[in-house]
Amino acid sequence: MSTQIADGRARVTRHRWVARVAIAGIAMLLGVGQAIAWSRIAPGQQVMVFADGSYISLPTADYHPFTGLALDAFAGVAVGLIVAVAAWRIRAIRGATTLTFIAAGTAVGSAIAYWVGLAMAGGVDPATVGSTGKASIVVAGASMGTPFVMIIEPLIAIAVYTFLAAWDGRRDLGSTRAVPQAVLAEQDVLPPSGPAG
Repeated sequence: MSTQIADGRARVTRHRWVARVAIAGIAMLLGVGQAIAWSRIAPGQQVMVFADGSYISLPTADYHPFTGLALDAFAGVAVGLIVAVAAWRIRAIRGATTLTFIAAGTAVGSAIAYWVGLAMAGGVDPATVGSTGKASIVVAGASMGTPFVMIIEPLIAIAVYTFLAAWDGRRDLGSTRAVPQAVLAEQDVLPPSGPAG
């Protein structure tokens, strides 16, 4: 009987780690999806390149860096919220270890979204046009303005998961109900049963 309980405990522990790694992996894959979507919809910035090679951004495109930043920020908020709520729904893995995996997965996913998105954005670097003898307008690649946008996604994920844990209020966050009772008894999580009254 004790061997069966030990096997059950090992199986539960293994499933918990697999679920946590899967959540972090999904958050990273969502970062790739963010990068692809952002690079497709974020607007490039129109730049006037003069005959001597000097250039200036057109006033009608000055807001495009902010647009790129806002698109990435909103995507980060959405992904952070989705990952945190999805992880919370898996009752058996609730806790600080899962929060660590969520934070790491969304942080890496956000970094992937930032760097891969910029790499995929394309466009023409106006500094490379040089002196051509005539003025022209080129479209520079979309930008996000600042790399600090990468912190939004993990912060939202951490805040949402922490809020859900605080809202739950139970010491075990309800995770013990998702694990076989015999395994919990072996781990001394459940109080010993005794005669009633």
